[in-house]
Amino acid sequence: EGNTAVADLSLTRIIVPGTITGTVTDAEDGSAIAGATVSDGTRTVLTDANGQYTVNDVAPGSYEVVASKEGYESSSLTVTVLEGNSAVADLSLTRIIVPGTITGSVTNAEDGSPIVGATVSDGTRTVLTDAAGQYTINDVPPGSYEVVASKEGYESSSSTVTVSEGNTAVANLPLIRIIVPGAITGTVTDAEDGSPIVGATVSDGTRTTTTDASGEYAIADVPPGSYEVTASKSG
Repeated sequence: EGNTAVADLSLTRIIVPGTITGTVTDAEDGSAIAGATVSDGTRTVLTDANGQYTVNDVAPGSYEVVASKEGYESSSLTVTVLEGNSAVADLSLTRIIVPGTITGSVTNAEDGSPIVGATVSDGTRTVLTDAAGQYTINDVPPGSYEVVASKEGYESSSSTVTVSEGNTAVANLPLIRIIVPGAITGTVTDAEDGSPIVGATVSDGTRTTTTDASGEYAIADVPPGSYEVTASKSG
C-alpha cells in the first residue's frame, strides 16, 4: 500500500511491406511474354496475358528478381524495395535459338557415283564428304544459305537452302568433271618418197588445220575420244 508499480513496455514497429512489379517481354520484338516465372528469391509469381506481374508482401530490402521461361534465357535485375513502396523490375528475355543442320550428298554429275573428300561449305562452316559422298553441317542458325561443293578436277556446284529452327535442310550437289582436252599431232608425207607435204588439210571431223613447212600439224583442244583423222591436198 502506498507503493508505485513500474511497467516498462517495448513496442515493435509495424513494418509495412512493399511490392515488386513489372513486365516481362521478348528481347527481340518487345512482345509480352505470358506465363513467365518471376521470383525475388523467396516469392514466385507468373506473368499474366500482358506479361505483367506483381510480387506482394515484400519486406524492405534489396532483391535479385529473376524471370524465366522455357525456350528463353533467364534474365535478372536487382531492385531495392522501400517500406510501403513498389519497386519496378522490367525484364526482357532472349529466345534460345535451336540450330538446324544441312545435309546431303555430292555426286559425279555424269554417272551419279559418290565423290569422296569433296569440300562443302555454307559460307561459314566447312566439312568434307565421307566415303559415301555424304556430308552434314551441324549447328547452323536459322536462315538462308548458299551451299557450295567443290573438289579438284570438278566444277564447283551450289544450291541455296533455308534452314528452319531445329530442322534439317537437304542440299544434294552434283559436280561436273573438268575435261582436260588433248591434242592430235603428226606429219603428212608423200607416200612415194616420204617428203613432207606443205599446206595439207588435216581434220579430226570437227577441227581443221594445215601442215607447216615441215609437213607437221597440231590439232589442239581435242576432247578425249576416238577420232578419224583425214589429210588431203589438191593434186
